[in-house]
Amino acid sequence: MIHVITAKNHHVYAEALTEMHRLRRMHFVEERGWSGLMVRDGGEYDAYDDDKTVYLLSLDQDGRVGCSMRMRPAETGSILTDVFPHLVAADEPPLARPDVWEISRYFAAPHCRGRGGVSRQAEIRLAALEVAHACGVNRLIGMIDLEILPGMLSASGWRVRTLGLPAPYQEGTAQAIEVQVSRGAIIDMAETFGIEAAVAPVGS
Repeated sequence: MIHVITAKNHHVYAEALTEMHRLRRMHFVEERGWSGLMVRDGGEYDAYDDDKTVYLLSLDQDGRVGCSMRMRPAETGSILTDVFPHLVAADEPPLARPDVWEISRYFAAPHCRGRGGVSRQAEIRLAALEVAHACGVNRLIGMIDLEILPGMLSASGWRVRTLGLPAPYQEGTAQAIEVQVSRGAIIDMAETFGIEAAVAPVGS
């Protein structure tokens, strides 16, 4: 199950969040070689780790982090609009709206990759739709490396469309995407992956 962490229950998940930031450092800094990221106390952090952020964590019975995703309202700023606005076509609707959230820092720990991690990765993607829909969000936006995009389009269970043409950045080539949030999208994805509910009950 996916645990939803906000400013209100942040203190309950302090240990898991520390582990999440450590895994972010390992994945994005060490494995993918992203330069310019801020590392402190062994973890990776940035300006979008604030009190408006919602973290989705896939935790096992021992509290170990398997997958993680970050979500926050695009109306108050986003990596896509603040840092990579050139990835969004000029004729796209505005993204800085209350019904648009950005997803970022999505990763799977080594033990949740490959076939063994398919279910947990699907759960966190479904949880993103569930949480966004419950908050009145219609669109999730983000950027994705071009080599990952085909799998996202064909096998993620998300209804994805691109927002502009791909463009190079320091560590590769990226493209902006939008994920549709709707009750129908949630039902379809749940049925595709055989998931009844992705979000863990409060207090679990």
